[in-house]
Amino acid sequence: AILAIIRADLVGSDARNREACCLAVEDLLRGRGDEPEFIDTMGELWRALAMACDDLRETVRTVAERALKALAKTIGQLCEIANGNSKIGQEVLVKIFPTLIEKGINSHIKYVNSVAVSMFVDLGKNAANLLKPFLADYIISLLEHLSGSAAIVDNYFSAQGSSGGQEKLDNLRLSEARGTPIYAALSTCARYVDESNVDKVITRLCDALKSSSSLLLTKACASQLLMEIEQYNSSLLEPYIGRLLKYLLQGAVHERSLMLKRTYSQAFGAFARKAKLSTLDKLFTNIKKWYFESDDSRFAVSLIVYSLSRNATSVLKNNSATIVPLVYFAIHHDSKHCDVWEDVWSEITVGTESTLSLYLEEFRDFLEECLKSTTWSVKLGVAQTLVAVNYKFANKKLLAPFLKMSLENLSGKLWDGKSVLLTAVKELSLSCSDYIKNNCENFPEISYLLNQILKECKKDNIIYKTQAVACILTFSKTFQLSETHFTVIFDALCPICVKKLAMLTNPTNVIGCCYSNVL
Repeated sequence: AILAIIRADLVGSDARNREACCLAVEDLLRGRGDEPEFIDTMGELWRALAMACDDLRETVRTVAERALKALAKTIGQLCEIANGNSKIGQEVLVKIFPTLIEKGINSHIKYVNSVAVSMFVDLGKNAANLLKPFLADYIISLLEHLSGSAAIVDNYFSAQGSSGGQEKLDNLRLSEARGTPIYAALSTCARYVDESNVDKVITRLCDALKSSSSLLLTKACASQLLMEIEQYNSSLLEPYIGRLLKYLLQGAVHERSLMLKRTYSQAFGAFARKAKLSTLDKLFTNIKKWYFESDDSRFAVSLIVYSLSRNATSVLKNNSATIVPLVYFAIHHDSKHCDVWEDVWSEITVGTESTLSLYLEEFRDFLEECLKSTTWSVKLGVAQTLVAVNYKFANKKLLAPFLKMSLENLSGKLWDGKSVLLTAVKELSLSCSDYIKNNCENFPEISYLLNQILKECKKDNIIYKTQAVACILTFSKTFQLSETHFTVIFDALCPICVKKLAMLTNPTNVIGCCYSNVL
């Protein structure tokens, strides 16, 4: 009866009665908080005291804050009895937990919010076993508070661009968040995820990962927490691996924050070890497509592959036919993240020549597909890759398909960086000169080689034209050219020279003159 009167007067219109009731609650809680009548009314008392903490009169607010703190202390003590195994503690949480979420941790009143968060942290550390039925709501509430406690300005800028400076700021904030008592409590609760609550916990964490309204720290800490849950009980998450990989992959590719891309990729690699083959097949089917979409998606692919190389090497080895050509190409194409790709290459291979030899056909097909691209930067990447390949094979006979590919794609209009492809043709031809001279199978004839280069000598770009003529000059010294070959060179180069060459009779001098007088 007394508690009913106190609850009614706490929300009454008389300020003196409200103040007196707050004092009465504080007094009654001393030594009598475990009585059934108190336990049954704790939810209503919390609501009333939380409202009083926002009272217009300062004296009421002061005593209400003291009473609320006393109530929180009583709840904590009841839940911590016998290390969280108390039946009284379980009963208390059933009565009070929904109210603590609604009118505590989600309260707009700063003091009420801080008291609720402090109590949640203590419960997570000292009575986590009792929180099992409420673990999903508990985890999400604290994660959202962790992000909400950061400065609004920081959250705004984190949601904007993705510069290197912003990434450092986001990484710093994540590091600080993981060092807070709130995250420590969440980490403790990760051990208590079991069959009774795993479905709700994973569902809520997945919602946080994929939600566009979730703040950066919420998403990042959610992915970190998932990895901790996996470490404590990996078999527990096996039915949810496919769903987790889907959301983590989407986040790694499409999130704008570089910090989130790294965090999601790290979590993706950790879960990929237990993924089904069908799920991973879809991943590797899309990896090449994402690589060529944009710079951001290319960076995401580098992080995903790097995470797989560190956490799930067997997954990459099972898909080496797809990954090996992409990684070696990316080393020479993606200069921004070259160090990441080189680390991946060192993780998945035992030697460059042996690996490229093993996947020679796949590597050749990949480069041919890239040369069909309408993007000049991709073609330039292929040319740079071909130049590098030339120095990786001790057995030069293996270079035949790459020389053929280079010559076939040399003709056509001029594009930015085509000079690198011309360099690749020259270097590959010189490396394979013995096979070309002897007319070995799969190697081009000298006449075909010269004709392809002579076509490039007719381009309008003066720098490119000079390089093509220089290439002809190099070939004239390397290969034992017949008079027929010299005649072909003479007839092709004469029209592009400024000086009249009709008086010159020595074909070698003709070539030198063309090189120095090319338009």
